[in-house]
Order: sequence, then C-alpha cells, then structure tokens
Amino acid sequence: DDRTVVLAIPTRKPHPKSLGRGNEIDGDGVWRWFIEGHEDVHAYRQEVKHLVYATAANKINVKRALREQVEGKLDAVAQEIASLRGQLERMEQKLDALAVK
Repeated sequence: DDRTVVLAIPTRKPHPKSLGRGNEIDGDGVWRWFIEGHEDVHAYRQEVKHLVYATAANKINVKRALREQVEGKLDAVAQEIASLRGQLERMEQKLDALAVK
C-alpha cells in the first residue's frame, strides 16, 4: 500500500470525539478512507481506470519535480555540513593544543 490518493471529496470533518475508537484525523486532514489494491484496477469501469492511471502518472510526475528541485539543494547542504565539520575539527584541535599548554 503506497497510500496513493485516487479521489478526494471535501466534506466537513467530524469532531474527534465522534470519530469512534481507533479512528483519527491525519496530518493531511483525512478522516475517512477506502483502501483498494492496484491489482483490482482491471475490474473497474473504464472511467475509473482512467482516473487511477492518471493519478499514478501524476504521482510519478510530482516525485520527479520534487527530486529535481530538492536534490541539488540537498547536495549543497551536505557540502556545507562537511565544510562546517572540517572547521569544527580544526577548532577542536586548536582548543586541545591550548589546553595542553
């Protein structure tokens, strides 16, 4: 289960006390869901198949877009952290040398 959302319907969320035991409103505001496996797609009507396939394509496209936007920035952050670690090691060595004197 990759938790891909195929269809969302905006409704008023119930008060948490009325949700019932074991149910909750998640971080995305989802409070009710129906789970079906992708292997069941062949049994859907044609309109639903199109919706499922379009959702899968959109999910891939969003992942690609996010990867393109984030990966370069993460590489830069990793390089900066490595540089800071080097500076910190040099500072610690200098402090250790001062402590010995």
